[in-house]
This record gives sequence, C-alpha cells and structure tokens, in this order.
Amino acid sequence: MGRKFVWIIRNGLAVPAGRYGRSGYCSYPEYRFKETLLREIDPKGYEDYIESSSGAGK
Repeated sequence: MGRKFVWIIRNGLAVPAGRYGRSGYCSYPEYRFKETLLREIDPKGYEDYIESSSGAGK
C-alpha cells in the first residue's frame, strides 16, 4: 500500500472499499471517502464536486 493511501486511512478521510479498478497495467484500490469530513474540510470544494459529478447546471 502506498504512502498516500496510508495517510488517507490514518487521517480518517476514507476506508478501503475492498475493490480495485484497473488502468492499463496498473490496479488501484477503491476507497470510500467520509462525506461529513470532506464537507467539513472544504465545503465549497465538496459542493462543486457534487455539482460537477451529478451533471447539475449543464
């Protein structure tokens, strides 16, 4: 597990989802990020992400 993933888990931002995605020859673990914490850390950034990922406003 890479240092970035250890940091994410250690700091309580996400937990492993138990699944992996692939891109070319690499596989990447999927994580479930904690919505309440992300909203607390960066409310505007989180809302912008939700809006852009849902297709709202297009």
